[in-house]
Amino acid sequence: MSGRPASSVAEKAFKYLRNSPRVSAYQVKDNPGAFTKARQVKSNHNKAGQSHRELQGAGKPPLGWIYGDWYRSFFQIWPSDLSYNAFIHIRREYPPLSLLELQRLIDLGYIDTTKPIDLTTLCNTKQYTCDPGQRQFGVQLTD
Repeated sequence: MSGRPASSVAEKAFKYLRNSPRVSAYQVKDNPGAFTKARQVKSNHNKAGQSHRELQGAGKPPLGWIYGDWYRSFFQIWPSDLSYNAFIHIRREYPPLSLLELQRLIDLGYIDTTKPIDLTTLCNTKQYTCDPGQRQFGVQLTD
């Protein structure tokens, strides 16, 4: 392979890799200007132009706290929106009934297919219960 010219891209890449020098940790250098040698400053002088009092006040409150009110958080000042769980105690429930269970009730003879299938028909089978006392008001058909 060394005597004939490289014909494919893969052979050219292998030839380039064979001729290139190996990379080691000793050859890797920093980018120029990445690190600068600055003079060392003692800790009591290293204040970036601010006084000790200014540095003390630089501490910020944790997230969720309103600046100036240190005793109540954001969630205590403005209560949350009631749209998600509002009135959950009066919402209607629709217990699931899969199509497989419905087919099973038909196959076992609990439901007559010549008549319309409604909630009364399902409750009369005694295999499916719907209790309005527990806010169950219908059926949710699932796959």
